Amino acid sequence: MLKIYSLILTSILALGAMAQTTPTTQPVNKTTTVTATKTTAKTTKAKAKKTTAKTQKTTPVAASAPSSTKATTSPAPAATGSRTAIGGQPAPTSNNPSQPANAPVGRGGATTTTTDNSSPTTPTTPTTPTTPNITNVVNTVTQTDAASALRDALSSGIASAVGKTSALDGFLGNSDIKIPFPQDAAIVQTALTDLGLGSLTDNVTTSLNRAAENAVVQATPIFLSSIKQLTFTDAINIVDNSQPDAATQFLQRTTTEQLVSAFKPSIKTALDNANATKYWSTVMDQYNRIPFVQKIETDLPDYVTRKAISGLFVMVAREEANIRKNPFGQTSPVVKKVFGSVLVRK
Repeated sequence: MLKIYSLILTSILALGAMAQTTPTTQPVNKTTTVTATKTTAKTTKAKAKKTTAKTQKTTPVAASAPSSTKATTSPAPAATGSRTAIGGQPAPTSNNPSQPANAPVGRGGATTTTTDNSSPTTPTTPTTPTTPNITNVVNTVTQTDAASALRDALSSGIASAVGKTSALDGFLGNSDIKIPFPQDAAIVQTALTDLGLGSLTDNVTTSLNRAAENAVVQATPIFLSSIKQLTFTDAINIVDNSQPDAATQFLQRTTTEQLVSAFKPSIKTALDNANATKYWSTVMDQYNRIPFVQKIETDLPDYVTRKAISGLFVMVAREEANIRKNPFGQTSPVVKKVFGSVLVRK
């Protein structure tokens, strides 16, 4: 009987042990499986998001863009300077000075962005020089070019000279070309000044210059006609001449008398209009009243004509010197070409 009770007790204990072992083992296995699955899913999701962020951050930047790289995050920060973590929650500001203020922050912390210094860059294109091709300029100058350049240069110089001298005080206000009281009548000026009549001679001087200022415009077509007579040989010799006023000297030497003959009628009319003839007659009458003085005969129109033409040539010479000094600053292509080649050879 005792053995039967012992056997029953042993069976009950064995069944109890089996009952405790079965529920304990099964929950452990189920929990472990669920936990592993969730962990794997979270890890995969985190890696996928980090990979996406890094891909956006490390996209090569165009050569023309600034060196700093900005990542685009979604959703956008609610305020300037704020950063958004994965899941839409604001991320704490990083204290790392190397971390950009607007860098996105992932679940595992701030994502550090590095710029690839090996990205190709576009080299800066050097500025194209504006100076003409000097070699081509020198090698392509012809006689026709030289003649055309000389005529253009002189025409430009004459136009500028006439424009300046025909203005009010163009002669009277320019000490280099101001027409003085006639030198052959200097004794008249001195005598009248000593008698207190200096204002009469001043009137003469002013009227002579006013006549020249009014008449020089008429000289332009005469000058231009003379320029057209230049030969190829003259042009080559003048262009190659090292003197800064070689063309002006040639023009003055070969055209002065022609210019005087053609220009004198205009000067005579200008003298009458400026009352120069009247003032001159008054001065000579006062002088001739002085006892024992020698009578002065002055061809006033001829005197003023020659002085006006001489003054024009002074101004043309200045323009020529400027052209020779800076041919590339001129508007005429042939002047740039021809006088530019001469400047280079010097």
